[in-house]
Amino acid sequence: MGKVILLAADLGAGATEIGEALAKRLNYEVWNYEQAIKTMVVSSERSMAEISAEASSGEIDVNQIVASVIRDRMRVQNVIVEGRAAFLFLLEPATLKVRLVAPYDIRVLHVADYRRISREEAEEAVRADDEARRSVAERESKVNADDPTIYDVVINTAAWSAWDRIADIIVDLFEEKDKIMGVGLAETTQRADEIRVLIGAPLGPEVNGDFLIALDTIQRNTLGVKPGDDVIIESSTWGIVRVSKKAKVASAKHEDEGKGYVRLSQKLMEEGYYKGQRVTVRRAAQA
Repeated sequence: MGKVILLAADLGAGATEIGEALAKRLNYEVWNYEQAIKTMVVSSERSMAEISAEASSGEIDVNQIVASVIRDRMRVQNVIVEGRAAFLFLLEPATLKVRLVAPYDIRVLHVADYRRISREEAEEAVRADDEARRSVAERESKVNADDPTIYDVVINTAAWSAWDRIADIIVDLFEEKDKIMGVGLAETTQRADEIRVLIGAPLGPEVNGDFLIALDTIQRNTLGVKPGDDVIIESSTWGIVRVSKKAKVASAKHEDEGKGYVRLSQKLMEEGYYKGQRVTVRRAAQA
């Protein structure tokens, strides 16, 4: 998996401009809904009108298609995912997760200027898009997009004088985060007995309250474990271990394959873990 910067931004908060500035500094590709859909149109040899019609009729799920297109890029190259598309990946590993916000009135003025539309049209676009982005986060990532603990940093873009200055700040944070922590499988395979992942929704009652952790195929191969083996799940803050428990490995569901997060049994979650938390999973000494 490549290195990933998520710019989860409200419409008008400057994700497009900041993403472009970051791309120039880091030589990364920028991906958003528009880019993903264009790629889908080219690969499927269908027109945008045909895809729009299928989406409106419910024949295809645009969110799932966009997520699939972008995830394929995330697996093989370094990328910046900006705007509404970033909300699709809030529980997946990324080197840096940034939330971009700005006051409503400033966002409206920016959208009106950028799209060359009236203030009234811009207000309607911002209101509709705010609802859509939060809905995407809730439906696809199963999180509240306004929860600041999901992100590494929240930036009020209105507090800075230029997009370039904000890009400089993000690059500094990105380089520091990449150096001292690293997230995702690409940065953790230096140790074959350890990965850093995010916790998704807990496993349901089918596990009968056992201490289980569901790992996908990539995670199991990275750790060198199989279902039934023991692992240690450890959470820490600033190097201080907060919770450390042993759990048995279970296979992840098919829909979780390749997403980069794990699910813990409800009983294990009650021991002090929480959804969206980043944890270290280590291979335990096997009997």
